[in-house]
Amino acid sequence: IVSPAPGHMLVISGRRHVTPDGQTRGFRVITGGTTLRLPLLEVCEELPAGPFPIESSLHGIYARAGQVNVTFRARLIVARQEPLVVNAVERFAGREASEFPRVGGEILESIIRTLVAERTILDLLERRAEAEEKLKVEAGADLAKLGLVLESFEFTDASAA
Repeated sequence: IVSPAPGHMLVISGRRHVTPDGQTRGFRVITGGTTLRLPLLEVCEELPAGPFPIESSLHGIYARAGQVNVTFRARLIVARQEPLVVNAVERFAGREASEFPRVGGEILESIIRTLVAERTILDLLERRAEAEEKLKVEAGADLAKLGLVLESFEFTDASAA
């Protein structure tokens, strides 16, 4: 009998598992509770579920009226519902926990660069909440492909470079 540690999920692989929608996979994911594992047939691996804090500064981003420095703070978690959790298992199983914020941070940085390029520094400062909401929507789709969810996002600073 196995159960995940707090803040983790279990990925049990080794036997074929049929999902409720009829798909067949070589693993199953346990996000809470306990389950029975067959020791000779199945291998159990823990996958961290987060939260994964990200703090980053981007310097010299091109905006409409010049270059901008942007600092942001975000929190990512691993999705716990199907099929998103399957995406996380397929991409992050067997990797270090530091991969989650690194990959998520790269995605957020690329979206921020695109978002800032469409605005002036004054527009970004005055409509910060609107820019954050737009980023959450755009990042949500990209992060879902990785099985991640953007729990929170905040621009902490934006200034002319």
